[in-house]
Amino acid sequence: MNIAETLRGSRGAASGEARARHAPRGMAVQLMVAALVVLGVFLLVRALTGSTTQSGTAQNGAAHSSVAATQAMNGMAGMSAGAPVYTATVVGAARVDVTVTPAKVGANTIALAMVDNRTVPHRFTAAKQLSVTATLPQKQIGPLSLHVQPTEPGRYQATGAVLNAPGLWKLKITYRTPDGRQAKGTVRVPIS
Repeated sequence: MNIAETLRGSRGAASGEARARHAPRGMAVQLMVAALVVLGVFLLVRALTGSTTQSGTAQNGAAHSSVAATQAMNGMAGMSAGAPVYTATVVGAARVDVTVTPAKVGANTIALAMVDNRTVPHRFTAAKQLSVTATLPQKQIGPLSLHVQPTEPGRYQATGAVLNAPGLWKLKITYRTPDGRQAKGTVRVPIS
């Protein structure tokens, strides 16, 4: 072996050692890039499926299946433990996230957070009037008009909402914009 081969071999070994030393950093960068790609794809899909027409009719079917999935996850656990129930629906140009606490027979707090589907994650603040009614179709109760108050822009709350029987309650959400347009949506929440 001559000197040139020896030098090439030692440089190759040295560069191999350097690669080995930097491998964890390279792996971390690759993992971070992969995570960012996955997040980007998720946000893109979310933005594309979150866009809606003015009436929101096309989105209501998808939102109701989302509600069904949420209820499947929360349903029995929420009914047995009285834990808060979280669900969502699309109402016109807004996605409405609904939380019912404690989701038991009696007085409940119903919190609504409205997000503008056109400019996610910005709050939807175009609702001039918001109303919520509750019905329990299985027991022919309602509609009960719930007293909803704004807590901050795009957020509303009904405190002391009396849901007086167990079952799958239907909350009908209606809002009116300053130009007179109206949008309606419905969520179902299990009350134990």
